[in-house]
Amino acid sequence: MVLLFFKAGMAMGQHSQYLEWRAGLLKDNPKAFGDSLIAETHMRVASFIPDSLDAENRAVWHEDMGWCHYRKFLRNHRKSEATEAIQHFKQAVWFDPDFSAAYWNAALCYYALNDCENMASMLEGYREHTKKRRWDKPQMRYLHERCHLPVEGI
Repeated sequence: MVLLFFKAGMAMGQHSQYLEWRAGLLKDNPKAFGDSLIAETHMRVASFIPDSLDAENRAVWHEDMGWCHYRKFLRNHRKSEATEAIQHFKQAVWFDPDFSAAYWNAALCYYALNDCENMASMLEGYREHTKKRRWDKPQMRYLHERCHLPVEGI
């Protein structure tokens, strides 16, 4: 029973602290989400209980988990890592439909898996939720051309 209260207390403490923890992590080590530290960062992010976070924190948590899996995919080329990343990016969008980075990162994962149809769908979400002046136009053109999609409007 004491353990149950402890876990409930931990969950309540995590409710709004993920973004604060993340800011501290990046302040202490701006390369925390880079290749060399991704395994350690993944363990730290995974230590948070997503169900205990509010929607904003949960969206960022899923984006971070997705990024960790994507970085692992880039290193070891296991499709399961890219698929896991996509699921997290989609969850981030579900919790925050305006989370443009999650659309972009999901599109990159789909591209890496040669799934141009879903990549195009995620790029459309990115375009809808990102100011045009912030678009990565050269990269968007590249992705469209590689998947034989129209590049008008980019």
